[in-house]
Amino acid sequence: MYYFKNILLITVSILVVCTAQQCGFNQQYQVGSATYYYGYETGACSFGDLFGKTAPGTPYIAALSESFFDGAKMCGVCFEITSPYTNKTITVYSTDLCPSGGVCSRPYHFDLSYDAFTQLGEASLGELENLKWRQVACGNMPSMGIKLKDGSNPSWVAYLVYNSIVQILSVEVQLFGQSNWIMLQRESYNYWVDSNDHTAGPYKVRVTSILNEKIVIDIKEIVAEKVISSYQQFQAPGCAAAELNIEASGSTSITLRGITNIVFLLLLSTLISMLI
Repeated sequence: MYYFKNILLITVSILVVCTAQQCGFNQQYQVGSATYYYGYETGACSFGDLFGKTAPGTPYIAALSESFFDGAKMCGVCFEITSPYTNKTITVYSTDLCPSGGVCSRPYHFDLSYDAFTQLGEASLGELENLKWRQVACGNMPSMGIKLKDGSNPSWVAYLVYNSIVQILSVEVQLFGQSNWIMLQRESYNYWVDSNDHTAGPYKVRVTSILNEKIVIDIKEIVAEKVISSYQQFQAPGCAAAELNIEASGSTSITLRGITNIVFLLLLSTLISMLI
């Protein structure tokens, strides 16, 4: 009897551990392709300046193919990508849409920033195939928050959710003096539109992650373009996370490339003068 009790206890323990380690979204490795583009400082996800208040500050960003983008549902999601060309693994942050057509009609295509692409392969290749990727939690993201869209007022507001470590499932509002929550609709430009009357007073916004974790933010006053931090972050229990390459400003990589080019030209000039 003692033996069977021990077996039962071990079995239950294993089940509990396995359940605790499961992530609520698919983290299986898949295969995709990549190209690169310029002019990614703004994107369809409306995060704006990649090094501004509503973006995590990484030069490694991705525009997703149209079906992958899924009407902005994949905005602000982190992906871990491993390259067979360089054997490097990087984490990219989705900020944009790669319009349907050509390679962007593929189910899993990443149109990357130059900085991200050149970590995975030579720029001269133009396109990379057989990249191994998976969706991950953003491991080093600061606090999640919301931004009120320009034109927001007590009769119409739109909210941008930024710096979430995982995909956003829903956004709801609770009006002043009410107990129920009203579900909002996400637009293709990644704002959640709220057409409720907020003239009665302060209210609450509730953001729910794909893992059903919830963060509530108090809105005391509607001010267009106001950025409001929740001072909280989702925990993403059981999910593998990968850290973004975060920089203080967007000038770092550009400056380093510029310095490298100048040094190369100076060395080349010196070598030529020695040969003459």
